[in-house]
Amino acid sequence: MMSNNSTEITIQRFNKRRRFVHWLHTFAFFGLLCTGVLYTTPWLSQWAESGLAGTLHRIFAVIFLLTPFIYIIIDPKGFREFISDTLKFEKSDIGFHLAMPRYILGHTGGIPPQGKLNAGHKVHHILMGILYIALAISGLSMWLGVGYMGPPVFNFMGVLHNIAVFIIVITTLGHVYFTLVYWALPGMISGKVSETYVKMEHKKWWDEELDPKLKDSVPKGGS
Repeated sequence: MMSNNSTEITIQRFNKRRRFVHWLHTFAFFGLLCTGVLYTTPWLSQWAESGLAGTLHRIFAVIFLLTPFIYIIIDPKGFREFISDTLKFEKSDIGFHLAMPRYILGHTGGIPPQGKLNAGHKVHHILMGILYIALAISGLSMWLGVGYMGPPVFNFMGVLHNIAVFIIVITTLGHVYFTLVYWALPGMISGKVSETYVKMEHKKWWDEELDPKLKDSVPKGGS
């Protein structure tokens, strides 16, 4: 859906359900990170001794693990589109990655026009999916597998969990960085983004889908 104000067109990029799932995932992730730090930081470990940190960690873990399923339930069409867009690989994706140094510095000039998701978004989503599986397997194993796993397996799960956490933290920092550099935050707050933003980050989406819809919406003979 598009609307026009005194300056430029605004585009509805994310619906309420998508935004709810995003912020639910964010809440659970940072809850897990904060409570997990209490276990791994020696000078903070005293705060974990009461058991409250462990209880909260498990609560956040359940929310984190359920988030994709909540998305499927409340917005099945949106979830299918999300997966489809993420796995839609195009030739322009290669050009995007080749121009990644410029993109990191905040420049989109010379980058092939991108669709509704740019190539960076696709890689981010796939990587987050892999890390979700790694965290789910290792976390649930250490939570529910105590007494059933031998020390080698338990230790391996601990190492896998820590590696996955390290990678997902780095990935999240990158996500936050690009969100601020290209000021994409309004899209996940109001769901709306500006015409300028779309043309800068998702020119192919604008040219192939949004602009034709806009032209079709103009009454025949209208100015």
